[in-house]
Amino acid sequence: MLGLNKKVTAVVMMFWITLINLSCLNAETELFINPVDCLNSITKVGGCGDAIGGIHHWDFSHLKRACCEALEGLSEGCWPIIFPGQPLVHMMIKGICFFP
Repeated sequence: MLGLNKKVTAVVMMFWITLINLSCLNAETELFINPVDCLNSITKVGGCGDAIGGIHHWDFSHLKRACCEALEGLSEGCWPIIFPGQPLVHMMIKGICFFP
């Protein structure tokens, strides 16, 4: 019985190591995101910059449809650049914009 537990543990450990390695490889592709590229799609939309500034203070009232569409086009790596230290803002904006 003890030998079986060691085998199961080894298989589970290899599974987790593989998942961690795959996630690191996936994250590595977005390590070199240019912050200017992240901001360009937002600054092209009138009033979106002000809405983003309001979101930094948890004011979502100025978020309009055009700004929501610009935010929808952001890559996953841009969200921590635009909203540093606010990991839940991404999900809140998606909830406000895309599920009215």
